[in-house]
Amino acid sequence: MKGPDFSKRIKKLRSLLQDNNLDSALITDRHDIRYYTGCTITGPGFLIIGKQKPKLFLSSIDNHIRTKQADVLFFKDLKEIKSHLKQYKKTGFDEYNMKAYTFIKLKNKNLVPAGKIIKFPRMVKDEWEMKQIKKSIKITAKIFETLEVNGKREKEIAREIEILSLKLNTEKAFPPIVATGKNTGFIHHIPTNAVVLKGLTIIDMGVKFNGYCSDITRMFYSKITQRGEKLIEDVKEIQETIIDEIREGVTFSEIEKFYEKLMKRKGYKVYHSFGHGVGLEVHEGPSKTDILRKGMVVTVEPGVYKKGIGCRIEDMIKIEKMKAKPLSKFIPL
Repeated sequence: MKGPDFSKRIKKLRSLLQDNNLDSALITDRHDIRYYTGCTITGPGFLIIGKQKPKLFLSSIDNHIRTKQADVLFFKDLKEIKSHLKQYKKTGFDEYNMKAYTFIKLKNKNLVPAGKIIKFPRMVKDEWEMKQIKKSIKITAKIFETLEVNGKREKEIAREIEILSLKLNTEKAFPPIVATGKNTGFIHHIPTNAVVLKGLTIIDMGVKFNGYCSDITRMFYSKITQRGEKLIEDVKEIQETIIDEIREGVTFSEIEKFYEKLMKRKGYKVYHSFGHGVGLEVHEGPSKTDILRKGMVVTVEPGVYKKGIGCRIEDMIKIEKMKAKPLSKFIPL
């Protein structure tokens, strides 16, 4: 399979810019720069996409970068970016990513907030992207399969996950969450010296393959109480019901409301969203008012958190026309 079609991605963005009466886009998010050019930058970068060939302004620490998708220029001062932008009447910029310092230095009254427009093409994954995501999931499955948790400390398990990721020629997508016993009641618990002995343990992890992330949560348990069993069964049921509702054309917020309804029916409080988009970032679009479209990849991760006990099950799914296609359900619960 050929690699990404960067020209197609740039063409799509140009069309979106035109539809929104914008002459160009000033892209500063390194994930967006990678999406449109294939370049993985380590320092500050400014990708300007207008009608001409894109310009990629980089600092000297990225002097190894070359790409056919843009003219690579090395800048020393933001004045060089400011000067180049003068030729455009209206430039869309990423208000979610640009630093206030940079915005003030550019002093350009023609800069228009356009973060959603710039990131819009990223939400629907092409065939190549799906292959990377599926590979990332398979590697995560291998790590889950290899893990031994009983008698180990949370910190030890988290470290083991990171080591296994490296051994499998990937890197962690985010710091692994390992929570056992009473710590399962905390959503983003930071691993401690608590030892996995009995009861519930949450392990939330993911890796990056060719830049694309996985994000999966599984429950490990032994000698659990009736209360623990009920939590697991309820969360499994809620997750399966949500997945059955997800399809092309439904809005993210509609699924969110449906999730809240299911949780309320079971007598649980909602502490976080039903899920989120995944791709080059572990948290990306779609979200909120976005309409779910075929080819999007999202997580479904209902969670219940009470004093001293909690449960979360998370899977990645692909949006299809009539129903959602589970991507990680083959990983045992």
